[in-house]
Formats: sequence, C-alpha cells, structure tokens
Amino acid sequence: MRRLFKIISFPLGAACGIGFVFFLIDFINKYFEITLADIITDTGVGVIFGAAAIIPGVIFFIFSDKFAAFISKGIAKTEKRISKMPTKELILCLFGLVLGLVIAFLIAQAIQITSPLIATIINLLLYLTFGILGIRVALARRDEVKIDLTGGGDGEKAYIPDSSVLIDGRIADVIQTGFLTGTFIISQAVVNELKRLTESEDVLKRARGRRGMDMLARLQESGVIIQFDSSEFEGDIDNRLLKLAKDKNAAIITNDYNLNKLAHAGGVKILNLNDLSNAVKPVLLPGEELNLQIVREGKEPGQGVAYFEDGTMIVVEGGRAYVGQSVECVVTSVLQTSAGRMIFAKVNQSPENGREK
Repeated sequence: MRRLFKIISFPLGAACGIGFVFFLIDFINKYFEITLADIITDTGVGVIFGAAAIIPGVIFFIFSDKFAAFISKGIAKTEKRISKMPTKELILCLFGLVLGLVIAFLIAQAIQITSPLIATIINLLLYLTFGILGIRVALARRDEVKIDLTGGGDGEKAYIPDSSVLIDGRIADVIQTGFLTGTFIISQAVVNELKRLTESEDVLKRARGRRGMDMLARLQESGVIIQFDSSEFEGDIDNRLLKLAKDKNAAIITNDYNLNKLAHAGGVKILNLNDLSNAVKPVLLPGEELNLQIVREGKEPGQGVAYFEDGTMIVVEGGRAYVGQSVECVVTSVLQTSAGRMIFAKVNQSPENGREK
C-alpha cells in the first residue's frame, strides 16, 4: 500500500491544489464579480496554477509514507473490530446507517440554499450526523430486535456449550447418539476459560481444563459442525454467552445452575444435561423391589446407603446391619430435587434377608 501511495501522492496533491484554485476563482467571480484576467496576466495565471500543482504534490509525496501507515493502521483496526462484531449488530448498523442517510437526504432536499459552499457544508453535516445517529439508535435497540440467522424454523438448530458441559464430557456421548444435531458454536470466551484452567497452579483445575480441551478436540473429530465464534461482548462469561445466544438465536447447553437461572430470566433457551440425565433415569414407584449393595452407614440410626450405577443415592431404612452385603429392599418414596434424585427404601423383611456375619 505504501508503494501505491507513493505513486499516486504527487498527482493527487496536484489535483487537490488545482481544484482549490478553481474553487477560489469561482468564489471571487461570483461574490466579488472579478475575473482572474482582470487582476493577473496570463503568465501570472500559469505561475499560480503551476505552484498550486507542484507545492501540494510535493507535500503529499513527502508525507505519503506516514499517510499510508495511518490509513493501513486504520483499515486493519476497523477490519478487526468488524470481524469481531456479532452478525446481528452488523445488520442493525447497516440498517441504521441507510435509514439515517435517507432522512438526511430528505431534509437536504427541503432546504434551499443558494450558496454552493454553504450547501455543501450543511449537506455534509446532515449526512454525517444522521448516519451516526442511525447507527447509534439501531445499536441501542439491539436487544429489542430478534433476527433469525438460522434460516427460519426449517434451518439447522444452533447450540452453544459452556465450559461446564465440556468438562463434564457427557455432551459428546449425547451428540453421538443423535439426540442433538445441528451447529455447535464454541465461544472464544469458553476456550479462553479452558486455557486459563489448564495453566492454573491448582492440580484439580488443571485437570478439569485439560479434560475440557480434550472433549473439545473429540467433538471436532466426531464430524459434527463446529463453529468458533470470536464475538466480543461486555460482562462476565455468563452474560457473554447469553448475548451470543440471543445474537445467534441458539440454545445454551450447560450444567451450571446460575447460568441456567440467568438464561430463563433472559428468555434464552437452555438445555441442562443434568435435567436430561434425570429425565432418562428409570422411574421407580413406591412398592417396587430392588436388590441393593449397602456400601456405608447412613446419618440416622439404623440407616444404610446404597447407590445406583449413575450415582443416584438410596437411603435404606434398617440397612446399617447389612453394610457390605446385597439385600432385597422395597422403595418407600422418591424425592426429586434440583441437585438430582434421592430414593428412600427399607429392607424387605423376609427370610432371604437373614443377616450374615
């Protein structure tokens, strides 16, 4: 770009200088009714036009490197900012700009000004003011506007997994079973959080971060559509994911209780893997018989504790005497909480459950 500016700098400066001279001549002729020939000879006119071409041309040529560097830096900065802008905001900016320019055009047509200079200045100010105003108003109303970027109801669904489900790992199995299909959007904020965990001095956090990164790599290798998004939003990671979900019209997949609540409050669709896990667990009704392995004593006198393979805890009344043994039990009640499911049972008082020491 610098070489291009070097080549065009002198002709551009010369054209600007000559254009400015023509503007002054027209201005003097119109408002003072004096022509250039009345005050200057033909030689003088040639000198003026020559100087007007050479001096700006030389100045432009000297400062062409700095000007090229300034333009290049401005273009790179603008391109970087636009590339990180959410698609919804880009659409709203374009719409606001066009609407503002249309309003400025209508106002400019209604104003009748005889002076070309003043008319040009006013028109420039109108277009600039209403263009910027249109963009600012459109961005200020972005949360009130919903734009479906997925192609409507028949398009592919989009999901945004957070760091908790990537660390959990079950999402890969759910996707492989075919229950979730569509595009999986990975926010750069989630990737940064996983990287931060992998660099932590805490061994547990480091292991969690590595597991999350490994699961992300597994998703990429599984053949599902993965889209990395580097959109930048203000706020903490939860608010960034919520804004990204609104922008992409996507659902958030999480295990995080706080994010689950924030999503419901903000009107964002949420998929909680813990809720899915609880939903597919076998239904147990009071009176059903189970064969359980009592693994430890309970908190209350006489209680024993057993577990299903999925980690569901069963509190067995009268099970303390059978710790380390398998025993037939009868379900008495099932308690469903936000943290999971808890089952209460009692030892089936039958001859088969004779205590063995």
